[in-house]
Amino acid sequence: MRQRAQAIIVRDQAMLFAFGIVSSHNALRHSFIGGGIEDGETPEEAVLRELMEEAQVTGEIIFKFNRELASDHHTFLVDIRIQICKLGYDPEEEHLTFEEKDLKDLLWISLKDAHLFTECDRDYIKILIEECKERDYHPEWVDNLKEILKEPCGEIQ
Repeated sequence: MRQRAQAIIVRDQAMLFAFGIVSSHNALRHSFIGGGIEDGETPEEAVLRELMEEAQVTGEIIFKFNRELASDHHTFLVDIRIQICKLGYDPEEEHLTFEEKDLKDLLWISLKDAHLFTECDRDYIKILIEECKERDYHPEWVDNLKEILKEPCGEIQ
């Protein structure tokens, strides 16, 4: 099984997700931007490559998570500044039609829309809050993340 690198991006009180077919569920869902780490690539290189491929933006890694939900994941908090995200593609799917591709759209979910964050999102949000606290990193959105955890969750279908 290939290791996965993924980016958590929070800007303007919203979190960025890729929206598409999640192979483990074979259904349309949102997930953090990311993908498999290629041979000879570091997790840091992989997350920045995936960000360019999927959202057509560059990023600056703020930090790598010390804790993960899955042993084959590498999660990073990434800053993309004010760049405009545009739907990119997976080079492995370049020959496919739009209907056949897994990645369908990019999705900014407002931190005020707590019901749109899935249980998995919330698990990562809990870790992100802890990681920020441990690093004495206090972005303006961290209190809004705490509010998400107080609300019931749902899933975008």
